[in-house]
Amino acid sequence: MSIRKYEIFDAAVQYGNFAKAAVYLNLTPSAVSHAINDLEEEIDLKLFSRNKKGVVLTAEGRRLLPFIRNIQKAEQVFGQEVDQIHGLQTGTVILCAPGNICTKWLPGLITAFRQRHQNIGIKIVEGNHREIISWIEEDRADIAFLTGEVPTNFIKLASLEDSLICVAPAYDTLQKPTVSIEDLRKMNILVNSVDENPEVPDFLNRNHIKYDSRFSVDRPDALVSLVEANFGACILPSISEFSKDLKVRKYAIEEEDKYPITIVVNIQFKSAPATAAMSRFILEYIEEGKLKL
Repeated sequence: MSIRKYEIFDAAVQYGNFAKAAVYLNLTPSAVSHAINDLEEEIDLKLFSRNKKGVVLTAEGRRLLPFIRNIQKAEQVFGQEVDQIHGLQTGTVILCAPGNICTKWLPGLITAFRQRHQNIGIKIVEGNHREIISWIEEDRADIAFLTGEVPTNFIKLASLEDSLICVAPAYDTLQKPTVSIEDLRKMNILVNSVDENPEVPDFLNRNHIKYDSRFSVDRPDALVSLVEANFGACILPSISEFSKDLKVRKYAIEEEDKYPITIVVNIQFKSAPATAAMSRFILEYIEEGKLKL
């Protein structure tokens, strides 16, 4: 069977639509459809059910998906090992992280990595906590940056700490540079979607601070805009970036304001040459103090 058919199958799963998979693969929709039909005929199984919106995996397709992804990755690792024998380092590393880490940390990290490993490609995927966990579990990513709870079966590469901050309207009357837990209990606290920054509701629930969950927004800019409009205050990781033009004030939190950022590596691919090279580089990068908050 052709590896290319497996790539087309995987793209169709990710996009749930042959036309979108075709755009991603730079193919025609009919080429994608023919490849899937050929694969189904070869194994005598129906892999997709078609509907008006696109396609969904059948039970048989779901059962075979992890094996097909393992075959794809094994083929990539094989190619990387052959290149290493010839004195080259090649391959592609897939990194996934929340939006704030993609913005704050990954550009510098990737720029420095590429200066040392010019032949290793890098793909960045931004997602929320739940999505990132699923990408690692489904072998769709090599290395992930996670906040919040980390599944016990994940391999931890490194752990860092960030602080939570309070963002309040510019005219807030607090006459001090920090806020206490008691201060926060008196405020109307806005939160973004739970999956985006799970460390925030964890902190609020742990300290019995009520919060307003009517607004389901993902980006810090959107949440801070609501603060500027006087809908309330919000709690954000200090690593979060938002427009300096927004008229708000930032406060340090006096108690229990730390949370972990854990870097995990996919157990299936940790020994792949490209993934191993990125893992070593990240550890060096951290030891040199270059991941700055």
